[in-house]
Amino acid sequence: MRRTLGPLPLPALRPALKPALRPALLPLLMTVLLTAGLVAGCGADTASDPGASAGSTSTGSASPSPSTGPVDSTVLALISQTAVGGRVDPHPTVLDSRAAVEQFAGRFRGGLLQGRLQQVLAKADLGDGRVPVAAVVAVGCDVPKAVDVQRTPDGLQVTAQPVRSPLPECLAPVTTVAVVAVPSGAV
Repeated sequence: MRRTLGPLPLPALRPALKPALRPALLPLLMTVLLTAGLVAGCGADTASDPGASAGSTSTGSASPSPSTGPVDSTVLALISQTAVGGRVDPHPTVLDSRAAVEQFAGRFRGGLLQGRLQQVLAKADLGDGRVPVAAVVAVGCDVPKAVDVQRTPDGLQVTAQPVRSPLPECLAPVTTVAVVAVPSGAV
């Protein structure tokens, strides 16, 4: 008894491959499946917090000791600018004066970044015992949406959280500066 699907019998739906080609396809199929599995696993494990963004607050309640761990911080802004240069440096600079802002911004091409830093600081409500700091957290195709602020044995560090969907390429690198308010005792 043959079952049919419409006018064609089921055996007619099988691919018409020559028997000699079938064994050659097995290694190719295995390679494709293994490669797809490896590629799918790359970048899938991220530590980013989908709810974190500019203006977010992280607390130090999970701190393993007073000298290391997360720092109570508020992200004031993530400023991104195309083709201004700079290098990623997780160690932030305290921006407690106009001179400090000018010195920090002096490492970038053009004056736009300095003006944007000054605007952010002018609008910032720091509160008592808090100081603004800035760090270059990314230079490349991707613009991070959030940062982590940690106290380490090397000092305070501000790092970008991984971007969920990295761009494969870009025409010009984008520099991202995180401006964060931290307790004055953290720096």
